[in-house]
Amino acid sequence: MRPYVLHPQQIASDCIYDCFGISNHFGSVGFGHYTAYCKNPIDNKWYDYDDSHVSPKVASRNNELITDAAYNLFFRLRSDTTMDSLDFSQVTKSPDMEWLNSLQSQSSSSNNNNR
Repeated sequence: MRPYVLHPQQIASDCIYDCFGISNHFGSVGFGHYTAYCKNPIDNKWYDYDDSHVSPKVASRNNELITDAAYNLFFRLRSDTTMDSLDFSQVTKSPDMEWLNSLQSQSSSSNNNNR
């Protein structure tokens, strides 16, 4: 993942990511059904979410969770910060436009250098 990190200070770190969620799609492009597997950060167990039903997902290996139905995988940078210690009041409801614009500028300059 090292070539893809956004912040230079992360390049020196290990850049180890842990999967904590998998969205699944069953069916076709025009019709289907979605489910999800999510890892509970408190008990460290996987759960199967299917409409209004939630049940523990019993898998002997993590690779049993990622199947042909996997549609999106969700990862979190491994750190000493646990999910239950995060201050969610600091999470904003709108994007950081300054940061997004800096990405666009970086992308534009990179594309111009490749021409």
